[in-house]
Amino acid sequence: AAARPALFLYSGTSGAVDSCKFENLDSTWSGAAILVMGSRLSVANSSFLNCSSGGSGGAIHGEPLANPNGEMRSRIVISSSTFSDCLAAAAGGGVSATAAGTRVHVSSSSFARC
Repeated sequence: AAARPALFLYSGTSGAVDSCKFENLDSTWSGAAILVMGSRLSVANSSFLNCSSGGSGGAIHGEPLANPNGEMRSRIVISSSTFSDCLAAAAGGGVSATAAGTRVHVSSSSFARC
């Protein structure tokens, strides 16, 4: 079985992560720690260490979700968090997003070797 993200938000769901540690995660999908598809995510005061994905976004990846009623956009807000030694096979070592349909806002956070 393929290794999947630790947290998967899908089709209009919302999630909040606060003061969490994601460490030594490896996924064949995009976003080893968190994959957001057509949903909303808030991350605060958290750390992502040594996360790697076979797709995009070593730690976090967001993308819109197409459905019969139209596109569901994703929104990711990250604050006061750290990303270290994260990598992705495609794009975005720490965080990645599909340009059309996903908004990402990062504040007071650090990225090292991503």
